[in-house]
Amino acid sequence: MAKIKWQRWVLYFLLGTALIIVYKMVDKIDYVIAGIYKVLGLLKPFFIGFALAYILNGPAKKLEGLLKKSRVKFIRNKSRGISVFVIYLALFIIVSTVLRFFVPAISKSFSDFINNLNAYINAAKGYLDNLKERFDFLGDFDYEKVFNSVSPKSIINYINLNDLNRYAQGVFVFTSGVFSLFLTIIISIYMLLDKEYLIEILKKLLGIFLSEGKMLKTTSYLSRIDVIFTKFIYAQLTDALIIGVLSTIALAICRVKYAVLLGFLIGLMNLIPYFGAIIACAIAVLVSFLTGGVYQAIYVLVTLIVLQQIDANIIGPKLIGDTLDIKPILVILAITLGGGLFGLLGMFLSVPVMAILKALVTEYAQNKKTKIV
Repeated sequence: MAKIKWQRWVLYFLLGTALIIVYKMVDKIDYVIAGIYKVLGLLKPFFIGFALAYILNGPAKKLEGLLKKSRVKFIRNKSRGISVFVIYLALFIIVSTVLRFFVPAISKSFSDFINNLNAYINAAKGYLDNLKERFDFLGDFDYEKVFNSVSPKSIINYINLNDLNRYAQGVFVFTSGVFSLFLTIIISIYMLLDKEYLIEILKKLLGIFLSEGKMLKTTSYLSRIDVIFTKFIYAQLTDALIIGVLSTIALAICRVKYAVLLGFLIGLMNLIPYFGAIIACAIAVLVSFLTGGVYQAIYVLVTLIVLQQIDANIIGPKLIGDTLDIKPILVILAITLGGGLFGLLGMFLSVPVMAILKALVTEYAQNKKTKIV
């Protein structure tokens, strides 16, 4: 009983302090917001380090479990450190390989496409003019508006190179800064090495404000959230890689000129459920039409529809199972809200967030029903 009273007084003190601070700073809200952004900027390595550690925790944990079964005593005793070292070494090799070979190829293909886009558009216009002469019902079709929307100038304006340069410079400054990059990696490594200690600290902090029963419920909810988020992230990344590779191979078989670039785009956009695949496939079909004509575009359309059906009915369910058991209408709602509020990152994370909310609400309703019964 005394512990509960002590917890309440601590909570009241913190709330009172927070209210005083807010009251004193309400007239200086601009400075407060600027200060918050500055603090968040300083903590960026911690946020990125946490995200990196969270993503790598799964494979590191599996590797650690295998190393603990080793007959060599040193490997068993140092299984945590060895597993973290191997995971980061593999990550370094993968990132270096991508930056060395894959990124330059993608960049070159994109530059080549933009430089030759006017020629592709003129060729497509000539093809459509021939079709309009042969088929009278196409006479009212105004394709000029369509081609104006995919001209090099409109694409560059849509991407907004000024914003892109600003973001690129910000990313470059952060990632190229030796100290920030080193600090991010070190933070993520220590989070993986000392994760039990960090979890214990979090539990102690929660224990100050929560009773034992609420603490158990909160821990159960956090575990459920962790399962949903982890499975979703790994499933989406694996699915994007598989679909990206299969799309690249399929487009290459169809002799599409920018097969690697389009395959990469399809895999990347596949991270966004529903909308991402549709947008990427539409772009691939349009590029195929511009570079290879209508028949190649039809082949690509049919091929990508088959691939997406395989993904939706075989690959996706196999990877993610029933972890995200939510209806399509809720998925569309989540993506719309997430994209509108937080952009691409919001579109990616909105689906697991919706799944988590659904799981928590369902569990809460079941607990309430059990209590009533």
